[in-house]
Parts: sequence; C-alpha cells; structure tokens
Amino acid sequence: MVKDRLPKQGPGIETTPRSTESTPPQSADYSFLEIVMAMQGSMGELKEAVNGLKVRQDEHGRKLDSISHKVYAAVAIALVFGGIITFFAKSINDAITNRLLAPVYVQQPAPSPSATPTPKSR
Repeated sequence: MVKDRLPKQGPGIETTPRSTESTPPQSADYSFLEIVMAMQGSMGELKEAVNGLKVRQDEHGRKLDSISHKVYAAVAIALVFGGIITFFAKSINDAITNRLLAPVYVQQPAPSPSATPTPKSR
C-alpha cells in the first residue's frame, strides 16, 4: 500500500519522497496588497503636502520682494526730502531764528495833544 508508492532505496535513488511541485494555493490574504495601496495613498498625501509648501514658499518670496521694494522706495523718498531740506536749510534756519530771536516791538500809542496847564499869572 504505502510501501508500494515509495520508490525503492538504493544507490542513486532518492530516499525522501518528493512533494508535488505546484503553485501555492491562492489565499484570500490581501494584506500585502493593502499595505502597498496604503503606502501609495500616503505618498500621494505627502506629495500634495510638499506641493502646498512649495506654493506657500513662492507666495512668501513674492511678499518679501514687495516689502523690500517698498523699503527701497521709502529710503529714496527720505533721501529726496532730505536733499530738499538740506538745500533750503540756511533759509529755513534764518527764518526760524529771526522769529525766535527778533526783539518784539510793541508800539506805544502816540501821546495825544492835551492842554498843558499854564502857570498862573500873578
């Protein structure tokens, strides 16, 4: 019975019975596939997050550029006004000092003609 199925032992003959070589049976375990799909979903989320960060970085760069342009404009305006004030500094200084240091003249009313008493004759 069982002995009839086993090959005979001897030189050149295998002593262990061979198992039938076939493809392993397909199981309903798709855990590996689920893991790969979850990783793919996570990678998609990461790519989206990185792209969002890139967009925000570009926006912040544009904001910084506009701020730096505004600072340069403010410096240029300050220099122009500073130059104008420096050009007219002597005139402005003279006007201010004349107002502050000039003596204040108060006009007194002119004496009104009045009858002066004459000495009485004796």
